[in-house]
Amino acid sequence: MSNEAKIVIKSLTGEDKPFVVPVDVVTLAGDAAVINFKGIARNRSDWLPIANEMMNSRLEKAKKALEEAPVDDPDAKPETAEQVRALRKKRVKELTEMQKRDLAKEYKGTVDDQIEEALKVASGWELDDPFTKANLALVEAKYPGCLVALVDKYGRVVNGERVKNS
Repeated sequence: MSNEAKIVIKSLTGEDKPFVVPVDVVTLAGDAAVINFKGIARNRSDWLPIANEMMNSRLEKAKKALEEAPVDDPDAKPETAEQVRALRKKRVKELTEMQKRDLAKEYKGTVDDQIEEALKVASGWELDDPFTKANLALVEAKYPGCLVALVDKYGRVVNGERVKNS
């Protein structure tokens, strides 16, 4: 146990305070860096419906992409199209299983989707720049994967993993 001073919890009522969600990034020069986001205080029961909504949205987008992809090759036989449809159905089922395993690794959402998800878990950051959609897009452009890492880390913190800011 460390010698750090600990806060004493005196009540389970009242609002929780926002918390820091540090997200590691790598600069274009290859230097390790961190961006500290301000996590929105939620308990697990508040977070799970939001996480479920995100998962369902990702799954629906994956299914839609499969359904909208061209099926028929002009040179293919009719049974080939049926085989492709059967494979797609199998793939949708596999995607469902992937979503259950690890949302962060399976999802490669668009920047707009990532920004919307980031706004559901963070209310600001410890950067000099304003916490706006445009700046979230910029941080994702400069540090790809940063917003997915934010949502993933936020979920782990809300589910019991604790982070320390050095």
